[in-house]
Amino acid sequence: MKAALLILAALISAHCRADDGCIAAAMLHTADWLQTRQIARDPDHWYETNALLGRHPSIGKVNNYFALTGALLYTACESGYGGKWVKYIWIATEAGTVAHNLSAGIQVKW
Repeated sequence: MKAALLILAALISAHCRADDGCIAAAMLHTADWLQTRQIARDPDHWYETNALLGRHPSIGKVNNYFALTGALLYTACESGYGGKWVKYIWIATEAGTVAHNLSAGIQVKW
């Protein structure tokens, strides 16, 4: 699964070389994924606030969720004009999430 997610991140980045919004969305999505893995590894210290994942998701559930949402991001990047707004909303949401997690002490690491 780790390889599949890294390949997906590479596909998004390769496709979006000239699209800074897509690159920013992919980077923030990856940062959120890595932070969420940290939350899953330490359920005694942190809890997840994403209702789709639940308070204490497993690493597998986290990986599956981010693979699916990464595929949705890739689809948005491919969709042209309509995808532009999805990317901007995605960036705003992910930036807030990643910043909140960082302020709580949750690192971006594998």
